[in-house]
Amino acid sequence: MSEIFTPRVGTRAYFSSYQLWASGHLIELATKIESTHTGKSKFDIRQRTYVANSILSSVSFMEAAVNELFQDASDNHDSYIKSLSTDKIASLSGFLGTTEEHKLSVVEKYNRALKLCKIQQFDKGSNPYQKADLVTKLRNVIVHYRPETRYADETSKLERLLNGKFDLNPLITTEGNPLFPDRFLGSNCAIWARDSCKLLADEFFSKLGIKPNYQRVSFE
Repeated sequence: MSEIFTPRVGTRAYFSSYQLWASGHLIELATKIESTHTGKSKFDIRQRTYVANSILSSVSFMEAAVNELFQDASDNHDSYIKSLSTDKIASLSGFLGTTEEHKLSVVEKYNRALKLCKIQQFDKGSNPYQKADLVTKLRNVIVHYRPETRYADETSKLERLLNGKFDLNPLITTEGNPLFPDRFLGSNCAIWARDSCKLLADEFFSKLGIKPNYQRVSFE
């Protein structure tokens, strides 16, 4: 008697590609609102939502991209990592789920992956590391937000770090509004965040000699 086996067909999703697209789409929606604005300063809940969530998507993209590398190595799934040596793949494969992983920030994961592969790490004191780290700090403030009374003549540490990195929100131009969230959270901030996160990821995968999923796919 012969045995009949049912073939299994599996798929593997890479959410970094979805998150990067989402960030760009939300930027487009926010920009459309800003481009049609005239007159006095105005708070727009749609624009604020698009900008904030674009920033969240940018950092989610950055984290997903490096996690996908670690997971592909762990599963020995070589669609995108086959250019890496077996030694590098083995070094990367045991990282996810460790105590160390949970202690590291998103950008620190990138340097850990490079260290495991014995490739020169990013300089923490310069870009693209610094910009990506700053975007992560901004994301954390949004995600773990705690309301506080803000005054226009006072600036927080985060505001001082972000000030001058991008043009301010064109919907709210009155100096009586605080920098964060009112004057910072515009499409220019979201573009800066998206580009900063993508630059770190692009340079990271270039160091590894890998072309990841998000660099290969496009969505209509």
